[in-house]
Amino acid sequence: MIAVSTAATVARMAQEEGLPSLLLAGGRLLIATLVLSPLVLIRHLKEFKNLKTRDWILLITSGMTLGLHFATWIQSLEWTTLISSVFFFSTSPIFMIFLSYPILGERVTRPVVLGTLVAFVGGLFMIFSPGREHEDPQSNLPLLGDALALLSALAFALYLILGRKLQGKLKVIPYIWSIYLVAGLSVFVPSYLLTDMKLTGHSTMGYIWLIYLGLVPQLIGHSSFNYALQHMQAIYVGLISRLEAIGSTIMGTIILKEIPHPYAIVGALFLFCGVFYANWWNAKQQRKKAREISSAKR
Repeated sequence: MIAVSTAATVARMAQEEGLPSLLLAGGRLLIATLVLSPLVLIRHLKEFKNLKTRDWILLITSGMTLGLHFATWIQSLEWTTLISSVFFFSTSPIFMIFLSYPILGERVTRPVVLGTLVAFVGGLFMIFSPGREHEDPQSNLPLLGDALALLSALAFALYLILGRKLQGKLKVIPYIWSIYLVAGLSVFVPSYLLTDMKLTGHSTMGYIWLIYLGLVPQLIGHSSFNYALQHMQAIYVGLISRLEAIGSTIMGTIILKEIPHPYAIVGALFLFCGVFYANWWNAKQQRKKAREISSAKR
């Protein structure tokens, strides 16, 4: 979670160095892919032979939704505040409540819905607290940035749900490698061919931030979400990932000097409590099931 929480602040700093948002989105994914490539090509390549056509379709679709998530979310950071972007992105568990059963057949329990709503209320405190003074009230870009962050939340929800559906088809390493490759190419290739995105000529510090995004938030942070999908329902992974809002706000305060209003601090407490309650209830249910299974074997 710490690794992922640094992403928004570092992406903003890279943007201030002049790196295009789409280069950051596609570049971080392809850097992570490049690091994983030797391991996958040497030890895991045979696993892809077991995939059926339906699995390939899900894999490619999942990768494209991840690419859409990063493209829209990082672009939103150019046009709205860090807190606003992180909040709207944090609505992904709400989308997952409505999508989990139709796609996965996993029912969302009332405690999870309650925890999600409490976390959402916390997000509302954060977004509507004073502190967006640097935005131009005559500009529609903050609203567009918020809309892009909301779209990124929907894409992230789909990405986690499709990833859950693919569990058991591939091990974690080949799965994240293929997902990152598809996602990176789905962002990078159209951006390079259809826009004036420049790959060279940027500052050294900008490229350092890009490499950091690929190695830390992407390779360590997002890969841990995919590992968690093997052991938890997608909705719980989505909820835990929303703690990023708190970490990002702290990082933004320290580095970018975007000081949160006291309302935002109250909102962070609500967000934490909502996530904690939903996952505490899940852990409680898992322990109960484990005891029942143990008793049945006696």
